[in-house]
Amino acid sequence: MHQCSTYCFTLSHAPTDYSFFDIGSEKAYLKSTSLHFSKTSISRVLARKKSIKISCYFAGDYLKSLPADEIKSIKKYVSNGQIELLAGTYHHSFTCLLSKKLFQEEIENHLQLINELFEIRPKGFYNTISIFSDDLVPMLIKHKFLYSYAPALEWYMRGIDQISVNSIDPKLKLLILSPSIDSKTMARQFPGESEESIQLKSIQAQDLFKKGKEKHTYALPNVTGRDASNRDLNFYLGNSLQKQVFKTLNSISPRIEKHKNKILKQHFLQLSTPHIFSLLHEDKASKLQHYSIIMSMLSDLELKSE
Repeated sequence: MHQCSTYCFTLSHAPTDYSFFDIGSEKAYLKSTSLHFSKTSISRVLARKKSIKISCYFAGDYLKSLPADEIKSIKKYVSNGQIELLAGTYHHSFTCLLSKKLFQEEIENHLQLINELFEIRPKGFYNTISIFSDDLVPMLIKHKFLYSYAPALEWYMRGIDQISVNSIDPKLKLLILSPSIDSKTMARQFPGESEESIQLKSIQAQDLFKKGKEKHTYALPNVTGRDASNRDLNFYLGNSLQKQVFKTLNSISPRIEKHKNKILKQHFLQLSTPHIFSLLHEDKASKLQHYSIIMSMLSDLELKSE
């Protein structure tokens, strides 16, 4: 049995103590942190076992936060074929749900950075928390991606015995993230800091699509997504606090699309990430405090984008 493993490396954004009284000021919204690639378990595995092959999505802002020696280390594994680089959104953002224009910019900026750092144009696309719907297919084909990722919907999987399938347009293939579809290969996603070891023979996403034997079509008219911890979109957008933040971001997005201030746009994109929405989940004791802070930041964004 083979395992197709995809690792996702992103920045974590912790809100500052921003308040209503800071609106209109230049006070920072967020403090960003990340675990350097060389400190991760999978980096040590790659150094120890040359046979290990994985696919990786590195968010653009994560890559920009790394020192030169970390980039050099990643580049080594890309060059020797142990890491397959995937394209995605630059800030690991929910822009595909908010703005087609900003989503396209996120993809293009990520592709540009990958090319600058590694001189590679990825063939595969990994969207934020593997979000996918049929509506995304034309844009992904426009950007010449050959395959993307989609979560498995168990009720839909009857009769599908492959993890590599066609989208509604056969020019774009899909890798279904599920450990239990067929008996020969399973596909899983992991956070970059995962300590879980790879027990099976590892392959990369690109290896699944070389033979062109996809016999099923996986049509997803409704948006679905699932993160590396098996949490779906409802975890991030399900309660009233999360919905209000999303609604506010959505209302501001047309102004951000047209704005020329790159810092303002960066702040918007950072506030549109899964990590920010996870702070508002029901099981977070500080969710009301974070809600007040985030809404103050959005009020500031709205004021400055006028």
